[in-house]
Amino acid sequence: MISDYIRTSSVSEVVDALVEYQPWGRILAGGTDILPKTRGVRQKKSIPLVFIDVNRISDFRTIKMENGWLVIGPAVTIRDLIYSNLIKEEAPVLAQAAALIGSTEIRNRGTVGGNIGSKNASADLLIPLIGLKAIVEICDTAGRREMNLEEILRKSVKDLGRRLVITAIKIPTGQAAYFGYKRWSRESMGRSYLSVMVIISPEIKAGSYRLKAIVGGGGLWPRSVEAVMPVQQLSATKSLTLLVKLLVEKGEKTNRRNMGDYRRQIMEVLLREALYTACEGGRF
Repeated sequence: MISDYIRTSSVSEVVDALVEYQPWGRILAGGTDILPKTRGVRQKKSIPLVFIDVNRISDFRTIKMENGWLVIGPAVTIRDLIYSNLIKEEAPVLAQAAALIGSTEIRNRGTVGGNIGSKNASADLLIPLIGLKAIVEICDTAGRREMNLEEILRKSVKDLGRRLVITAIKIPTGQAAYFGYKRWSRESMGRSYLSVMVIISPEIKAGSYRLKAIVGGGGLWPRSVEAVMPVQQLSATKSLTLLVKLLVEKGEKTNRRNMGDYRRQIMEVLLREALYTACEGGRF
């Protein structure tokens, strides 16, 4: 059952509340993920669930530039990402990805921090944020610290919203790179079945480019591969063949969930489209 509901106005209040109400304190922002996930718990009178509302923390709902970083508050909604002029200018691929998420209701209520902390491999923002080299600022009783998003997914994702508070998402600006993002979903479910992002960036060594591909969604946690190619060989066909080969090999080596033939075919189609988009951006 819900034994208490607490409105906080500072990060320290959130941290204190999580400590006080362990293990049943839960952060509440948009509520699109935490409410369905706690339905079973809320029906048990023996479990004193406590919701800790963070929507009154002003910094949590802002998008701003700070020392060369695009800083996004964890309670910023998906809709905010779509219509923010700062996002459109500094990270347009993030606005494009956000526009593909769920329904109007989900976009109006769902938050960036909630998407990251949902512990869901199908969370739509994981792929574009990893591709944009996002850093996540987190806080607990030991204070604030920063981790890149991929590291958090590997090490600390289970503690988000329970012991760890996401206080900001930071994206470096002025990246010399070209991005392509594609997503495929099952219309009946409205959730991402597979998402792909391709990043092409120039290497320090003249005449070569670094290719990076990230794939995830539908129960498949994000996996990424990289390769360096001379600009003369940077064609969509050669790049596609190489990236597919590397992604399949990585999946086999790490013993992760198998893609299967059907998903692999979808991945190849999405990779091709994302590659064309990135190549068009760089006029390759």
